[in-house]
Amino acid sequence: MAIGCPTTPPETTTSPTTTPPAPKTLTIGSVWQLSGVGSETGIVQQRGEELCKDWINAKGGITVNGEKYLINIITEDIKSTAEGCVTGAQKLVFQDKVKFILGLTTPFQIDAVASVTEPNKVLDMAAHYDTPSPAAPYTLGSYPPYAVPKNSGIQWREK
Repeated sequence: MAIGCPTTPPETTTSPTTTPPAPKTLTIGSVWQLSGVGSETGIVQQRGEELCKDWINAKGGITVNGEKYLINIITEDIKSTAEGCVTGAQKLVFQDKVKFILGLTTPFQIDAVASVTEPNKVLDMAAHYDTPSPAAPYTLGSYPPYAVPKNSGIQWREK
């Protein structure tokens, strides 16, 4: 044995590598007329949502309060009826436990879904919603209402 040479190799230290946590999943409900009157429009809208979801997820998802989420969309066919709207919304809210619902362009459909989402505090982002009010704080429109001046539907939400 040579003097000054250790009999065992010195320990090497490496920095621990931290793997970012796997993204969580944000499940969003979607209600469209995939059958019945107007289904051509509903099918196109639903496919557009899926394309957006895929694009967002391919870029790593979204960040909410510092946590990454991939998006999952559960779509219900409302069959172009008020009854279909209620049934679809009930499944999404009570069975699938979603906190957000997308879709709808027709006032009777929006009102039918709101009959389920409003009392259960589930956000319903309708494509068009002409009558925003404090009585329906969980029903929003993604486009400015036609019947209401642009800012009046937003002012009460800012409070």
